Amino acid sequence: MAIGYFVRFAETYGSLDDSLGIYIIMDLLILCAPATFLAFNYIVYGRTIVQCIGREHSIIRPERVARIFVISDISTFFLQASGGGLTAMNSLAKLGNDIVLVGLILQALSYVFFIFVAVRAHRSVVRSSPRSSVHKEAWWRVLWVLYFSSIFVLIRCIYRIVEFAQGYDGYLVTHEVYFYCLDALPLLIAISVYIPFWPSKYLSRASADYMIPLGSIASM
Repeated sequence: MAIGYFVRFAETYGSLDDSLGIYIIMDLLILCAPATFLAFNYIVYGRTIVQCIGREHSIIRPERVARIFVISDISTFFLQASGGGLTAMNSLAKLGNDIVLVGLILQALSYVFFIFVAVRAHRSVVRSSPRSSVHKEAWWRVLWVLYFSSIFVLIRCIYRIVEFAQGYDGYLVTHEVYFYCLDALPLLIAISVYIPFWPSKYLSRASADYMIPLGSIASM
């Protein structure tokens, strides 16, 4: 994604010659790479449930949350990737734009459902806990950081949906500042919040049965 931003900046300010191939690569890197950011939040949720809260509070088995939502994101990734390639072709640009828009909407709906799953688990554990102990455990901070990160993920999702809904002559597309303020900055905040609040500092118990090897995600 960083490479995509660098290429976009270089093209925008004229230090890099326009090229169809470079444009397609840039667009795909910027558009699709954030799907990998979401996987981190899925795993944070699942491990918090397993290690600190209890599986009974989650409507989806926490061991499966990351896999289910990563598969959803991979599906929308391919939609966005295929549409992003078509947008570079004049004759198919409108079709490509519509395909990307559908992929972005489905990705946003998938993430909204994930937030619903997290909030429902939150409410469930609050209702079942003694009033004096609610939100006093250290691991509650992980859920609040997850919510904070998710707000900025959704800001980026909404921006991208509106951007593609307006088309290539829309206001957002033709004003570069909105791209950096509503795409790059929200994603930076969504990831950077975990630097001072790294989840392992608050999750007290390890759970080997929830560990998801990177290879298993890459092979899906």
